[in-house]
Amino acid sequence: DVDFAKLLPRVAGLALGAGERHVKVAACELLDALTKYVIADSSKGGVAVSTSVPKPELVYKALYPALLRLATDAEPICVQLFEPLCLQMVRWLASKATSRENEQAMAVLDAITVAIGDEANGALRELGARALAEYVRYALKQVPMGSATETSHGLKSALRRLLALARHPSAYRRIGFCLALRRVFKELRDDEGLVDLCALDAAEHALGCLRAADKDPPA
Repeated sequence: DVDFAKLLPRVAGLALGAGERHVKVAACELLDALTKYVIADSSKGGVAVSTSVPKPELVYKALYPALLRLATDAEPICVQLFEPLCLQMVRWLASKATSRENEQAMAVLDAITVAIGDEANGALRELGARALAEYVRYALKQVPMGSATETSHGLKSALRRLLALARHPSAYRRIGFCLALRRVFKELRDDEGLVDLCALDAAEHALGCLRAADKDPPA
């Protein structure tokens, strides 16, 4: 049996850091295939096909940050493979996060939140904002229109993480908050119940974000 717990981090490390293009591309293709295998394995009622496959939430926690970085890599093959995969994973997990917090979804939301506040990579911040908006869009599909009081745990977790960025000391996390809020609010605005529930809170956090930015050093 292949030990996925040891193999996946090694492959991800090669995909991210290999100096030779052919090694990087091969590692990306293998990582893409392995990630899809683990997702397919975890979808079979929670029963792993092989004991060598680690728990899905551990895979998401360890791998999703690397997948997001690869999706914004300078190598076009990386972007072609992993940008669609990252967004597909978000949609699938959002559709599962309904009555309780799904550990896999929470691991992905944590990785997205970190990406939104990345200090060195503007493309990663933008992709994180897109991924969070996609999560919100598909989480909303699990809630009847106008039923704001029935908001899923997944949606609540996504909004809680987003608003937490607004008061963060890091200017880059607050910039990420603004990017993500603009995209997320486009998904919320069609549901009047959610707008009534979230708009004032979001506005308060946005004003707090602007107030904190007044103390930032000039760019």
